[in-house]
Amino acid sequence: MGQQRGWKSTLVIDPETTFGADPATPSGQIIPIDVHSLKLQQTLVVPETMKGRRDQSAPQAGTQVVQGDITGPLELGNLGFVLEMAFGQASSPWSVADDQASFVIEDTLPDVPKFIKYNGCKVNSLGLNFVPNQELQYKLGIIGQKQTAGDTAYDASAAAAAAIVPVTFNHLALSEGGNPLPMKAMTLNVEMGLDAEQFVTGAGGLLGALGEGLVKVSGQLTLLLDSYAVWTKAVAGTETSLVLVATVGAQVLTITLSEVRLEQPTKDLQGPKGRLLVLPYQAYFDDASPDVSLIQVTLA
Repeated sequence: MGQQRGWKSTLVIDPETTFGADPATPSGQIIPIDVHSLKLQQTLVVPETMKGRRDQSAPQAGTQVVQGDITGPLELGNLGFVLEMAFGQASSPWSVADDQASFVIEDTLPDVPKFIKYNGCKVNSLGLNFVPNQELQYKLGIIGQKQTAGDTAYDASAAAAAAIVPVTFNHLALSEGGNPLPMKAMTLNVEMGLDAEQFVTGAGGLLGALGEGLVKVSGQLTLLLDSYAVWTKAVAGTETSLVLVATVGAQVLTITLSEVRLEQPTKDLQGPKGRLLVLPYQAYFDDASPDVSLIQVTLA
């Protein structure tokens, strides 16, 4: 037994059939990650009881919830598993659905050895950040029901991660309203609106349900200040669209926001170098056809 080495840890995921329960037959999948911060959080209730002395009474156990982030490389070899966790569909295309799948997630510590398993996990947020000269990454915000620690793996024969196919800034192309748009940086945030407040009796302080809420998609564009066209749309509140395409060899990742409203731009003068136009944006769903939802992701 020795200190757990980070490079030797893996993260295993597996869709649940019933919320909070292991599937009858495990079918784990290892996904590549950079870092994660999953942990069990438990409230300690501090009593106000007076006992004739100043010493504080012992705190009482409150409710429990699993929370944290999973950050990994934006790459095409295993991205389908990440998008399945976020949107629910097992394959392309991915878009907003009424229900999200819940997952078993296991953090392996083979040097210890110990295996930390989280049940009833759903994605509450998906974040993407597109900037030059940095590793492009995804970030999943996770909420889950419970944590258990065991001496054996949830699925000792979990499928290995597929070969990594990195997406870099050089692979990207952005269009706005059907027109190419030179982009210096872009953020994309999908908020799933999970309801993590449904604690009920008989569950031992655990969530009784983790229901889906309204999905919100927003972000920010950073552009060269070399045209007034996009600026005009922002000022006028004109509906537009954003399509981001990553072409890596024969594989193509497409993120489509069919209905977008640009917010008022920032165009600060910060010195003698070229000026930039910074445009926050929000996507929405208003027209049932031909739009599928406020965001659609395809991988071909």
